[in-house]
Amino acid sequence: PRIDLRAYVVAREVGLSPSRFVHAFATAAGAGFGVVLRRAVMARARELLGDGRSVQDTATALGFASAAAFSVAFRRAHRCPPATFKRSLLGP
Repeated sequence: PRIDLRAYVVAREVGLSPSRFVHAFATAAGAGFGVVLRRAVMARARELLGDGRSVQDTATALGFASAAAFSVAFRRAHRCPPATFKRSLLGP
């Protein structure tokens, strides 16, 4: 089962209003909830690609709607496509 990690859902689960949760999270973590979540997702993406998983499998495992959507997010975060990143780790 997928876990819903939208800020307002997490806020409800921990018994806070969305605005209070976002503020408290940013204060405690030093970065916003969305930023931390994106960093964690991209860290997991690097792990999966480094383990030899395909771009499509990685996208699916991380809950992206498509490999293309994952590739756009990965490129934004790393300034290179996921396939290029994978080749840099594993070779051709």
